[in-house]
Parts: sequence; C-alpha cells; structure tokens
Amino acid sequence: MSDNGTHVVSKKAINRDYINEVACRLFARQGFARTSMRDIASAIGIRAPSLYNHIGSKEEVLNRIILAMFYAQYSDLIRALTGTENPVEQVRKGIVAQIQFRIAHANAVVVAARETLELDADIKTEVLNLRNRQYQAWADVVERGVRAGVFHVPSVRLASITMYDFFNYLEINILYIQENIPDQELCNWYVELALQSLGSHF
Repeated sequence: MSDNGTHVVSKKAINRDYINEVACRLFARQGFARTSMRDIASAIGIRAPSLYNHIGSKEEVLNRIILAMFYAQYSDLIRALTGTENPVEQVRKGIVAQIQFRIAHANAVVVAARETLELDADIKTEVLNLRNRQYQAWADVVERGVRAGVFHVPSVRLASITMYDFFNYLEINILYIQENIPDQELCNWYVELALQSLGSHF
C-alpha cells in the first residue's frame, strides 16, 4: 500500500476484471460523473497514463460493468426458475436468487440502477433486452400459476414486472447492511411478500 492509502499492484495483476472491480466501487460510492480516469488509476496504484494501456475510457468500463451484471443476473434467475415446474416453488427460488444476487453484487447493482442512462446506445439496448427477458421469465411463471389456480392477479404483465422490481438496491442496502438482517431472514420475508402479492395461499 502506498503512502496515500491506495493499493499498488504489479503490472501482471492489472487486468480488465481488476479494473472493473475498482471502478465499480468508485462509481457506486461517488457516481460515474464524479469519477475520473485519474481516480480509477489512483485507486489501483498506477498513473493515469498507464491506465490507458488497459482501457480506452471510463465509459468503456461502465458499459462492461453494467452489461456483465445484467447477463449474470439473468443467468442466475433462469437457473433458479428451471429447477422446478411448480410455480410457487419457482417464485420462492427466483426471489431468493434475486436477493442473493443483489447482496453479492451490491456495487454493480447500485451502478446499474443509477447509471444506465450513461451507457452507449447499443449497450443500453442490450441491457434493456436482458431486463425484458427477465420480465418474460417471470411472466411465464405467473401465467403458469394462474392457469393452475394457485395465483390470482389482475394482470400477468404487471405481476411479472413486480416480481423483478419487488425490491431495489437501496432497500437491500438498508435491510441487509445497515439493519444487519440475516440474508436468510430477508429472503424469507420477501418470498412471503411476493407470494401474497400473487394471491397465493401458500
């Protein structure tokens, strides 16, 4: 560690994943607009000109962080939902997967929630498509539950959006981190809320 508190790493240790990790922490803490390439370089422990040997701009890093986050989030949700055909169990597993993802990737979720408008147009389109695929995955679950008579909702589309947007990064931050609620208790609480919102008599 250097005298100013930044971490000094070897050139071999500096790769895109490490740069993304450092930049993501800074973007989450102080915002994308207020974070410079110099800030990122300083946090890594190198000079700003050296950072350009690895990346072209902070916008490039932001694009990678948010796109990777949405792909990982989508994969986690699909993996959870395909574990069973029972719609009630799918809701349980899907909600737990989303909670655990938000806890494990808190900085990236914060950045995505705040900075999506800053993305390049083509990246933004891809991100929105991934979000819509998650809406559709939830819609399939809700519709299956409605057909089975275990869910009772006025709108499948509204219910599917609700399952995805049931909680935001700020709520998870307050409940899990600031109030120190165990993740299992948090998951159980949100699962009950989700099933209640679907009219399920679980």
